[in-house]
Amino acid sequence: MKEKLQIDGAFWLKRNKESKLGRDKIDLLLAIEKCGSISKAAKEVGISYKTAWDSIDLLNNLYKDILVEKTVGGNSGGGARLTAKAKEMIQLYQIVEEEHKKFISRISERMDDPFELMNFLNRISMKTSARNQFYGKIKNIEEGAVNSEISLSLKGNQEITAVITNQSVTNLGLKVGKDVYALIKASFIFISKDKNLSISTENKLYGKIFSIVKGSVNDEIILELNGGNKLTSIITRQATEQLTLKEGEEVCAFFNASSVILATE
Repeated sequence: MKEKLQIDGAFWLKRNKESKLGRDKIDLLLAIEKCGSISKAAKEVGISYKTAWDSIDLLNNLYKDILVEKTVGGNSGGGARLTAKAKEMIQLYQIVEEEHKKFISRISERMDDPFELMNFLNRISMKTSARNQFYGKIKNIEEGAVNSEISLSLKGNQEITAVITNQSVTNLGLKVGKDVYALIKASFIFISKDKNLSISTENKLYGKIFSIVKGSVNDEIILELNGGNKLTSIITRQATEQLTLKEGEEVCAFFNASSVILATE
């Protein structure tokens, strides 16, 4: 049975880009109304007694009327009750919250495949020092005694090969057809204008030079690969000059399978 993805959300009432009133504070107010005690209300919502006091002080300070009336209660904690204005605020919040839930429900009904959006957001939010990050699908897994060779299909009918340990294959839950991300540091990428160059590296990707950013020691070469992916390589300025690289030229980028790091969601 296919897992169903649910869309959910929360909202806050804000002023000047600062959160003023959210579900957490409404829950605290409701707990105070239920328990009649700040200490019991704090336990009810899973916060400390001090945090509850601070939140109440903040609510009272930010609103023109007192929302929570409190008395110090010794060993049993503080007694408290909501004012009529607080109950009115809760009711207004619940009205907005109900409309927000209807809004989320309408989005859910209109989205055929929310998984696709979630996966894309995961990809673009992933933080890594590797300059090159590619989405791919596992085409083949060839297991050896210690390591496995993983072949990935990229856009443009190009492939990347990675070599990782068998234990990593198990830990990542890799299998044919699984979506993965290939990470490659720019300094691991080499460039040649000879597409038929015989070299021991397992990976060769073809494309055109999109841009060249010159530095005092190293140059940044960005390739537009067949299929639209961008690949960044960092090579010495001397290498750029020796190869007479120019924007728009067709080149081959190559790198070792051991230089590829695989990641999954």
